[in-house]
Amino acid sequence: MNLLYPRVIVNALAVLSAAAGAAMLVPAAYSLLTAPNDAWVFWLPGAGALALGVALFPLTRRPPRSYVSRQTIFFMVVVGWLGVAFIGSVPFFLSGLSWARWMPSSTPWPASRPPGPRRLHQSSSRPPCCSGAV
Repeated sequence: MNLLYPRVIVNALAVLSAAAGAAMLVPAAYSLLTAPNDAWVFWLPGAGALALGVALFPLTRRPPRSYVSRQTIFFMVVVGWLGVAFIGSVPFFLSGLSWARWMPSSTPWPASRPPGPRRLHQSSSRPPCCSGAV
């Protein structure tokens, strides 16, 4: 018994790829208005994902089955998340943007020194509430 249905999987991934590609055209249009020289990093993967999804959808379309196994659905979800993450990361790779440029400097990794206690008062005098005098 075949538990995975490749045609159903590819059809669902084609719809997801087309949706991700169409969604990527929104920042492409905004980038075309604000930074025309950098708009291609959104247009290229967006149009590619949209074209791939539109081309694969009719090729894998079939009448719905009465039963799709849990393994097929689980596999579609896992591959779908990985595929959308890959499609969404392509503009970062094309623009040459590395994680070090957009990661905030307050993150502990990579740490330049181990974290230690913060000193609230740099002076040696204590406030009246903490001096120990009654």
